[in-house]
Amino acid sequence: MTDRITNQKEPVAKEIPIYIRNPGKRSYQVLVRLKNVPGALADAAAVIEKASVNVLGGIVSASKDQGCWCFFGESSGDGPTAEELVAQLKRSRHVLDAEAKEDLEGFLVDTMTFPLKWNTGDRAILMRQQYMVRMFDDIKKEFGSGGEVILYREGFAYGRSTWEGLEGEIGAEYVRSHFGEVLGIYQAAGWGRVEVVDHDFAGKRAKVRMYENFECEGHQSDRPLSSFVRGHLAGAFSALMDAESVSCEETMCTAKGDGYCEFVLMEKA
Repeated sequence: MTDRITNQKEPVAKEIPIYIRNPGKRSYQVLVRLKNVPGALADAAAVIEKASVNVLGGIVSASKDQGCWCFFGESSGDGPTAEELVAQLKRSRHVLDAEAKEDLEGFLVDTMTFPLKWNTGDRAILMRQQYMVRMFDDIKKEFGSGGEVILYREGFAYGRSTWEGLEGEIGAEYVRSHFGEVLGIYQAAGWGRVEVVDHDFAGKRAKVRMYENFECEGHQSDRPLSSFVRGHLAGAFSALMDAESVSCEETMCTAKGDGYCEFVLMEKA
C-alpha cells in the first residue's frame, strides 16, 4: 500500500508568535476569552476591525467550556490604548474576559501564555532548529560513532513511547489502518513532511520518506546523516508493528544531495 503527499498543495508555514519588534507603530498583545459558541470569534474580530487594529499573528484554542484568542496587533499612533481596546472587547456579547498590553519602545514579548502545550495536554518547548542540530553535531563530534548510537537510542526511546501513547489515545487499530495520516504528526510538529512509500504490517516492514528532515537539512555529507530521527522512526514502528527489535536504514539522505531522506524499516530476525 502507498500513501502519498505529493499531490498536496504546498503547506503554509506555522508561525507561533514569540515576540515582535515593531518601532513606529502602537503594538499590542491581546488575550480574549470567549464563549465556545458559533460566531464568538467573528464578533471579537469585528471589534478589532472597528478599532482599526491590524492583527499580526496569533493563536486560537478552545476547550469544551470556552475559547481563547491571543494575538499581536498594531495600529497607527492615534489608535486605541490597551485599556480602551479591552473595554471595547468586553462589550461584545460573547467575550468572557479580555486583557491587553502595549509595546515597550517598539518591542513586545508574549507573556500572556504559558505553558506551551500540545493539544493532547502534554507540555512542549520551542527551540530553534539550527541550535538543536548543532547540539546533535557536537555530540557526534565529541563521541564519534558512539555519539550517533546515543542519538539513535534516545530517538528510539522517544519514538516508541510517543507512538505507544498515540495507540492508547486514539486506538491501535486506527493508527495501523490510517498510519499514513497519523505520520503527519511529524509535519505538524515541524520535523519534516512524511510520505509512506510502502508498508506491510503482516510482514513487519515499511518504507517512508521524509522531506525537509530537520536533522539533515542544510548539511553536506558523503553518507546518510540522520541518527535521532532514524531512531525515532524505528521506535515508532516497533510500537506500530508490535516488534521487540526493528532496524531502520537510511537509504537516501538530503545531506548527500538527495531530494529526501528515505528510511527502510523492518523487524530484525
